[in-house]
Amino acid sequence: MRDAANFRKQLALTEELRRDHGTYVLTKEFFNVQAQCSRIRGYAEVTPEAVAAAAEAIRRKQLQITEWLLDMPDSERYFGDKAAFRAAGKHITIANAVANNKIADAAMFTRASAFVFAHSVLDASITTACEAAALLKPEDWVSYVEKQQVSVRDMQSRSPQELTFDRVATFVRQLSRESIVKRIERLLSVLKPGQDYEGLKDYRLNLEVIDDYDRTRQDIIHKAKFDIQLERMEDAITYMEKSFLYFTFLILWRHGEALNTRAWNEALKIST
Repeated sequence: MRDAANFRKQLALTEELRRDHGTYVLTKEFFNVQAQCSRIRGYAEVTPEAVAAAAEAIRRKQLQITEWLLDMPDSERYFGDKAAFRAAGKHITIANAVANNKIADAAMFTRASAFVFAHSVLDASITTACEAAALLKPEDWVSYVEKQQVSVRDMQSRSPQELTFDRVATFVRQLSRESIVKRIERLLSVLKPGQDYEGLKDYRLNLEVIDDYDRTRQDIIHKAKFDIQLERMEDAITYMEKSFLYFTFLILWRHGEALNTRAWNEALKIST
């Protein structure tokens, strides 16, 4: 779905094949997002526990490094009287302080990286949702491209539908460059859930939350702000997972479709 030429070909399929392919890619992503979020939850939960379990080993290793530094030639220039330094237990104090910082940093980096992983899954899945929605009903996206200019050569060599689908394909493919909130707003504009769509139990789409998550992700990546302020990482991961599921079922509901049987069977074969 990330290849523009292939996406144009998919839009040009007969309506039956195009809609089947739309539900197929959406269903594949449905299983992919759940699998990826499950892995990220496991990583976010297990890694801090593993670091805590290895804390004593980390401290021993750091003490070895400190001892090695003390035994280096001319280390007195940095540590003063080495015998007195050791006798006072300062080498143990320093080693423990450095080790404790490493342990704390490992837990902090785990939370930050888990958050980035989950956001990346959501980001990619919303792009897939846009593409799937366009495959199910490309006409819904024509308003975004109807004012684009067309060359005389294109008008003479291609049919109106070919020109339209080409521009729709280009527009949808370029959505990945827009912010995730902008893509969601476009989906909402096209799908128009209104009050009839019940959505998901225990979930409410909140663009402010998603925008805040997006800024947090940018702070982690571009500003090295690893100490993210979240009460529960699992809740954030679940919210991002449900945000995609919300649009999965909205797309299927809007277009009177169900999860694709072929993609479902493929997923079951993989899981077994």
